[in-house]
Amino acid sequence: MTKCEIKYAPQSIIDVVFNNADNERRLKMIFQGFKTRHLFFSGTNGVGKTLITDLVVNHLTSHCPSLLIDMPIEKVMAQDDLYIYFLNALHFAKLAGANDDDRLVIVFHELDKYEKSLDKLWTVMDRMKDELLIIITTNNPMKLENAVRSRCAKFNFTRITPADFLARAQFILRQENIHLPNSHVLHYLKSMSVVTSDVRDYLDVLDDLIYSSQNNLPLPLVLPPQPVQPVQPVLTVVK
Repeated sequence: MTKCEIKYAPQSIIDVVFNNADNERRLKMIFQGFKTRHLFFSGTNGVGKTLITDLVVNHLTSHCPSLLIDMPIEKVMAQDDLYIYFLNALHFAKLAGANDDDRLVIVFHELDKYEKSLDKLWTVMDRMKDELLIIITTNNPMKLENAVRSRCAKFNFTRITPADFLARAQFILRQENIHLPNSHVLHYLKSMSVVTSDVRDYLDVLDDLIYSSQNNLPLPLVLPPQPVQPVQPVLTVVK
């Protein structure tokens, strides 16, 4: 059985589970042709920063892989002249088939771990707004220089809850010919994970349910909700 994390990995932005309508709207604009500022993705582990970064990068560079610069921040900052370096990279990408209005794309994951000054970076971010797109991900946004943050469109991602993930879970289960009430699926997502779980954990829950169903094993029991007992008023006798 192919694990859900692989089989149902989002192939486009419409497959991504969002819990913030504004983040969803602004990100989908990029896939519709909007030319965004540099991107700054923050949030704890497991909230989708890397996934969304990969989708954006693939969308912008799939027609010309040379537009993607695969270089860690240490090597970038070691360049004598970043502006000339990126200009040369863009010239090479256009020779390889990039369009005139394409931008170079470079990703710096967990940039907060870089402890030296980023002055060379934010200088070129200003100078090459139309030729370069930098995507930054971080768990600790305030550790980065404000000069960098202020030049980016900022997106903060928070934990996806079982309720947020319910519709995607039902889609996956239906693809596997498993039909369960929403209340049952939500119960499994909550009871078979912990309060700090993320999407990967929910996909593990679905792997469990799919395997059990395909091998005729009983699914975990879902007890009906218990009726709420009315509170009896307490009478106080005043003497």
